[in-house]
Amino acid sequence: MNKFIVCLFILFLSACATIPKQQVEKGFKVEFGYITDVDGAYVISPNLKIISKDGVPLNRFGVRVENIDKVSYSLGYYIFKFNSVTESYEKFAAEGYWIIKPPMNLEYEAFLFEDKKPFFPGAYQFVVIVEEQILQAIAFEVVDSDL
Repeated sequence: MNKFIVCLFILFLSACATIPKQQVEKGFKVEFGYITDVDGAYVISPNLKIISKDGVPLNRFGVRVENIDKVSYSLGYYIFKFNSVTESYEKFAAEGYWIIKPPMNLEYEAFLFEDKKPFFPGAYQFVVIVEEQILQAIAFEVVDSDL
């Protein structure tokens, strides 16, 4: 568990830019940012800085995952929040075990987002799990809309 937290912390330190780049890892394209509905389809706008007011994000945000090899896969996620008192990440939310495959999903893509919990200002990690393994951890920041 300590190695996992250290890895997440290192990934957090390496995420310095506000605009994330598309990443391809192990045959998957991963994008993080604001999620909008355009003509009935989700579209992601890259951004690592999420704005919230009273714990409610002003826009839906999350991760888009696509298997570019077009192979079915299982998917889930964890979200961790940085605790400044203990100086470690603590589990904030977890969801999943979805199977992404045709005929339900011809594009082999999924959008992951958490809309049940309040997001107050701070540092977070969005960890994408594929086939019960960590695919990628994405560091992002939630800031107050008043700033």
